[in-house]
Amino acid sequence: MANQGIRLLNRDAIKYIAVFTMLLNHISAIFLQPGSLLGESFRVIGYFTAVTMVYFLVEGYRYTHSHKAYFFRLVLFAVISELPFQLAFAGSELYTYRFNMICNLCLCWCVIHISRTEALLSLRLVLYAGLLFLSFFCDWGPLAPLYTLLFLWADGSREKAAAAYIFAMILLAVSDFFPYAETMPVEEAILSSCIDMAGVALSAVWILFFYNGKRVKKGRTFSKWFFYIFYPVHLSLLGMIRILIS
Repeated sequence: MANQGIRLLNRDAIKYIAVFTMLLNHISAIFLQPGSLLGESFRVIGYFTAVTMVYFLVEGYRYTHSHKAYFFRLVLFAVISELPFQLAFAGSELYTYRFNMICNLCLCWCVIHISRTEALLSLRLVLYAGLLFLSFFCDWGPLAPLYTLLFLWADGSREKAAAAYIFAMILLAVSDFFPYAETMPVEEAILSSCIDMAGVALSAVWILFFYNGKRVKKGRTFSKWFFYIFYPVHLSLLGMIRILIS
């Protein structure tokens, strides 16, 4: 019972935290000096967002009333958000990605949907590989569909979710190690990669110890649409500010 007592946060509250950490990450990418203490802190904290949103995407697919409506909402806002994404990140390190993170969430939805079909394993693996390839062109890259597979494996079990988070941290550290190793000694690259795991570790703490498995009781409609609308709106504002001060 003591363990249940600290599960005070619902899904919407944690997603608001994820939206805030995403904002910090984007501020870092657009405005702050790479390698600065503040810039690196905001960037690392921002890693909270991807793994958290993927966790709730997997959970949301399980509970949604309409899988098709869920998917088409994602597609709609992926299209709406593309121009703001380009506006915000032109010239930044994130501009190497040509498509925004909601595009990647669409791919993650497809990963979930394929996992629920009765197609042959060999066919599912080919489709997973194709989606993984496409994710390289999106913000969050291949980590998002890989996180999706991990949380699908967890299948609602908190014990498996803890293991999934450990693997997610390792995946992030490995993916960041190689770019670091190109510009710094191996020891520093390993340290920097381990530091990058902090955002994912924070997500694990909030989900595994504070999440109560519920949604907000009042204002569900507002919360539902806020998470979609905030993404293109904040990118548009950041992009305009970037243009004005450049």
